[in-house]
Amino acid sequence: MAIMSQSPRIFFEGHTVTATSNYVYNSLNATADSSGKITTKTDYTVVQIGVPELAASALSYRIEGKFDRLDRWAEIYTGSVTATTTIDTLITVTEKVKELRMGVKVDNNSTPNVLWAGICNTEVR
Repeated sequence: MAIMSQSPRIFFEGHTVTATSNYVYNSLNATADSSGKITTKTDYTVVQIGVPELAASALSYRIEGKFDRLDRWAEIYTGSVTATTTIDTLITVTEKVKELRMGVKVDNNSTPNVLWAGICNTEVR
């Protein structure tokens, strides 16, 4: 299969996440239902996550998706980081959803908690 196109989109770009009881979905710490959503009607979607600085004891993240007819976010993948990363992690999303977003939260007010995260949508033929 040949790659027809790739489209990267960014959730967090070197953003410092502060303590919150709810997940935040973009660099503005937004928590609304529409926050951070990206259209993902492509063949493959890969999420890239990196945490080069972590002062809190843990940074939790959750990848969520929505199907076409059911207008509710569903959990696709959850994970956490408990130490700084020297190389980013890639997570392949195999579910075919119409929208995708990534939420993140940290467990205490220690800062900085620097987060880089985005997706790459790929079309193949």
